[in-house]
Amino acid sequence: MAPLCYIETEPDETGDPVLPARRSEPAPTKVHPHTLPDGSGAHSFRTLLDGLSTIVRSTHAVPRPGGGKGEAAIEVTTWPDASQERALKLLKGIAKM
Repeated sequence: MAPLCYIETEPDETGDPVLPARRSEPAPTKVHPHTLPDGSGAHSFRTLLDGLSTIVRSTHAVPRPGGGKGEAAIEVTTWPDASQERALKLLKGIAKM
């Protein structure tokens, strides 16, 4: 999820947990303009989850035509936008590991 968030993609490699961490060269390009190199918006983990939570799957009961018994069920899922699609692809990549 790091490519979509304000997470350091090139962490400090000093290996010393006592020294203060230094930001990599590309870090300010995500933080200050709040955008990623491709121009899309950068997210915190919370805003990323908020965006993904708008993808909805719902089941609707529809009466059968002609007054038949029972109902037919129709399942509807909203389409993810480009940002959501990218996040879902990254999540699928993590799941395969």
